[in-house]
Amino acid sequence: MFGLAVLACGGKTQWPGDPELFGMAVVDESAAHVTQSPDFRTNYRAAVTKSLGYMGMGEAEVEGIRVVFTDHVECGGVESAGCWRPDDNTILIDVQQADCLESGVLSHELLHVFLDGDPEHTNWRWSPEWWDPLYDALLDGSSWCQHGF
Repeated sequence: MFGLAVLACGGKTQWPGDPELFGMAVVDESAAHVTQSPDFRTNYRAAVTKSLGYMGMGEAEVEGIRVVFTDHVECGGVESAGCWRPDDNTILIDVQQADCLESGVLSHELLHVFLDGDPEHTNWRWSPEWWDPLYDALLDGSSWCQHGF
């Protein structure tokens, strides 16, 4: 599902998204077709809801972001589990490296969005003391993460 992206007034690319997924455009380019899992939408919504709440972000702040699940991600020329590309407002998730949605890769990339970048991870929110409660919340009650994508 590819749609035409438009530039919003703030200059950020806005992808036509799914209203049930916070207006985010979810694209599956993975060989495993992870978004076809019967629990994907429920788990995606739960992971994003917990992340937004913890970070103090609103749903409007993620509307128009494209999230691509793929088999390989490079970020800044380095192989990575995830990447936020602000130039086209896209989050990439490597399903080979990220065990599941609840593993925190999507949340990590959403924090890049919230911080408007910070590729060097200099903000205090990158500390384990800040992340550990979010990771615990993401995994709480999750059986999906035990089985992977």
